Amino acid sequence: MNAIVSLVHFCDADGPSVIFCTQAFHDNAAEDVDECFSASNGRSSPVPTRNVVEKENGTLSNKKDLSNANRSGPASCASCAFSLPPPDTLSDTKIVNYSEKKGFKTEDDENPLITYVGSRYPQHPQLYSAVRQACVRSLSCEFCQGREGPVLFGDEKNGYVLSYMFKIKDSQARGFQRWYSFIFLMTDRIYLVASWPFLVSKFQSLASDLQSKANQIFEKENAARESRYGDTFSRSGPLSPSSPDQFLRRRANQPLRSLAELLKTKDLFVHIHANFSWILKACGRRLQERHANDQTLFQNTSFPSQHSIFPVENSVNKKIPFNSTEELDTRIENLKSFQNLLGVVNFRKLILNFIRGNQLIIRGSDSNIMKSIVSIIKDLVPNDCSVIENGIDYLPLTKCNILCIPPTTQIPNDVDKSTFCLLDILFFYHKC
Repeated sequence: MNAIVSLVHFCDADGPSVIFCTQAFHDNAAEDVDECFSASNGRSSPVPTRNVVEKENGTLSNKKDLSNANRSGPASCASCAFSLPPPDTLSDTKIVNYSEKKGFKTEDDENPLITYVGSRYPQHPQLYSAVRQACVRSLSCEFCQGREGPVLFGDEKNGYVLSYMFKIKDSQARGFQRWYSFIFLMTDRIYLVASWPFLVSKFQSLASDLQSKANQIFEKENAARESRYGDTFSRSGPLSPSSPDQFLRRRANQPLRSLAELLKTKDLFVHIHANFSWILKACGRRLQERHANDQTLFQNTSFPSQHSIFPVENSVNKKIPFNSTEELDTRIENLKSFQNLLGVVNFRKLILNFIRGNQLIIRGSDSNIMKSIVSIIKDLVPNDCSVIENGIDYLPLTKCNILCIPPTTQIPNDVDKSTFCLLDILFFYHKC
């Protein structure tokens, strides 16, 4: 699995900015790892260099003087920068070019051929462009209702992105909050969609931890400021309205703070890098392709004799009688049994409408049978699709994707028939 995880931020001064990213390198690609730290730490697009690399004591050092490269672009503001903790506070993570503050790397304990590298930008120009574009889109136009939460976007050229946007309180920021986003970029759209529940849960947990720390510091700073200024703070405190000029004058007296300074955590980016590395490793192991072998076939050199071939009747009984509902319930165990009951044509129509996003309405009197149908149908769609198994009245597609209702419930006439697929369960009893 080839993917990159990044933390991006909407800066009041610079706009959408990439703060930190982690990617995996395979097969001990020391040159690729070193290239991640050979470019400028500024905001300009990195350019690959062909420098001589040497490896000493597990760390990488670059022989070429980077004084000219560091002047290739303007320096980032403090709120967009990431900081490294003192080297004596780190154990497993190794600092790479600490004097130049380029980043660090972590070696996989289980697989020595994989190295997880954390840096400001990905070094490859094409990958940098894709991450930069994902950063701008995730913070400006691609977000869910309410802004906070996950969203999926992308294309074949620049890759597909899962973005999880969240906000952090900051008493010195505009609106007293700052917007961040975790983005997971990869080229395999199907794999990314299948990993949606896992990635969203991990990003949500990581964002909640950052928000919890920020809320505590926000309350402490407000309490300290209120005790210092008294009534003046209560009248023109952090939540009072102010004009842009007033905000800029007040903001000019307050220095910009990085995320580590805001949360007062020196090893914050080591913690983020460790989480990003684990997410890359765990996500790559969650879904693995496995070849399913068919049953052993008979030898194709022998054919059945003419004496073993008999004609069959052309008429086929479309009605399937059942003595009890238990017999029907035991038959609907998988999609193959369901197809045998509906017929190939009706089965294809139902599945095609359902996977296209239309609502599936199952109408019948036996709840056990309807639940058995739901159990085999819902595996075809994402887990977050809404299912109502004991419905009484009709509910639109915006409320649920699968709806089970009694046989007396009618579908309103104003409902567009092209938006749902109705499956009526009828029983035909016969005497033995």
